[in-house]
Amino acid sequence: MGKRNLSSDLVFVSALPPDKGRLSEYADAVLREIEGSMNLTVEVFTDASAPSFGRILPRPIWRPNNALSVIKLWLAIIKSKTRLFHFNLHMAVFGRGRLPNLLGLLSPLIARLSGKKVMVTLHNLPAAMKLESIRLKTSILDRLGLWVAAFAIVKAAHVLVVTMKQYVELAKQKYGAKRVEWVPHGCWFTAERPVWKWRNRGKVLFLGYIGPYKDLEALAKAMEIISEKRPVTLLVAGTPHPNFAREALEEVGRLKGCSFIRFLGRVPDRELPRLIEKVDLVVLPYKTSTGTSGVVHLLSALGVPFVASDTPELRELELEGAGILISGLEPKYLAEAILKVMEDKELAERLSARSRRYAEERPWKKIAKRYVQMYGWLSASP
Repeated sequence: MGKRNLSSDLVFVSALPPDKGRLSEYADAVLREIEGSMNLTVEVFTDASAPSFGRILPRPIWRPNNALSVIKLWLAIIKSKTRLFHFNLHMAVFGRGRLPNLLGLLSPLIARLSGKKVMVTLHNLPAAMKLESIRLKTSILDRLGLWVAAFAIVKAAHVLVVTMKQYVELAKQKYGAKRVEWVPHGCWFTAERPVWKWRNRGKVLFLGYIGPYKDLEALAKAMEIISEKRPVTLLVAGTPHPNFAREALEEVGRLKGCSFIRFLGRVPDRELPRLIEKVDLVVLPYKTSTGTSGVVHLLSALGVPFVASDTPELRELELEGAGILISGLEPKYLAEAILKVMEDKELAERLSARSRRYAEERPWKKIAKRYVQMYGWLSASP
């Protein structure tokens, strides 16, 4: 299919900035590369009043946790004359409320039933999430709803895209997916030089959203163990995840009295290189992964080493070449791993080099080009 037809024949359904935590950053990065180098025009059915940039044309239609607005999204899909739709989803992207989220996750099925060609990038799968490990109260109805939504997404998609290799077989085995493509997550800052250097300053960084799927308290206990041996500071650069604001604020409240913790709030992306210059490593204390790690892909190009808990997703990233030292989540094991990276220059620099190489293999331009290739053959298919 030529560029002339393709450029007027794509709707991208996703959150966009200024919204945070709903894959908006992923969508923004992909769309900017499509606009900047692929010569395509894309209409975006989104949740926020985002400004147009070049040939990317946002249309604010739906809102998180609002079932009525999701019905408006359905109507917009049905009325659209565009043939090709790309949905950028995870299993809670439409909010924490059961009804709006379920209705939102059925949107690809609405598109399929209305005669569209449907591609879905699905960033997590219920079968891969250990909800019991994060102590979320989930009824049989909740679990059934997640399974129904995932099954409907898989069946609606002419092409299902996942960002973890292990999800390819999982989608086929658990949900009967037929056409599944692995497209790795893109990395930021690949055009900049790596800024991290080994200094053994005793500064550790936690960056990202705070929520029950991460164990910030275990990390704090690990830092307390280390503080008995040497001076250390834990920098917490993050804000509550929009779906878990109450739980996150409660956890932060329990840690406010720790003298070795500094809460920085959200750090803008443009300031991250300066922050990475000041720290020894980044720690990812996940109880369970809800997909791949956005933080690994955000920071790897800057050359920073990581210590991460042993989830299947983080283990896969380590095997793929990311600069990660895998650790148990128990505080004593985290403390040992953090100290090892902090004080062992050879190990830290080896992890740093791996981080940079990993990022260089995954620039956003490469990811966007892969999507455009798939748009072409999907549009041309009968």
